[in-house]
Amino acid sequence: MHRTPITRLFGMLLMLYSTSFLPSIGVAVFYQDGQWSIFVLSLAVCLLAGLLIWFPVRQLFQMAHPQAISVIKLGRRSVPDDLLFSIWGFYTLYIFTCLILTVAMMGAGLDLESAFGAVTATITLLGPGLRDVATDYSSVNAAVKWLGIFAMLIGRLEVFTLLTLFLPAYWRN
Repeated sequence: MHRTPITRLFGMLLMLYSTSFLPSIGVAVFYQDGQWSIFVLSLAVCLLAGLLIWFPVRQLFQMAHPQAISVIKLGRRSVPDDLLFSIWGFYTLYIFTCLILTVAMMGAGLDLESAFGAVTATITLLGPGLRDVATDYSSVNAAVKWLGIFAMLIGRLEVFTLLTLFLPAYWRN
């Protein structure tokens, strides 16, 4: 068996594992015990290691064998490079949007757990949130409700669609 698929799989699993540090960061920030920086550093190291293993494997193979044609296959069909970059871009933008909305809701007056629950519930159109927004949004202020409406639009219309609408280059053509 070739080493390239195994290394790519290991790198991807390492990157996915790095997201398991997010709840620890949230709990450390929530309880204000001062240990959140250790978890952030662990997340960054784990994510970077996964990226270094996953992403450049194909490029290193191309450098070692410049005449070779390397193809990633899903079943019997090859997956184009632009599709792989689009998937990675969507994942990154989705996580970044969730983090920004969580921080914005915390700035609007919610605690970390309620803000995370509200963003998760609204952007995924999941339903119930956590703590203050577990049953309804009547106890939160108007800014949180507007951020929730914006998160619902992002979740319903998808992140890339809204990003395209806000890009000036889209309207020039």
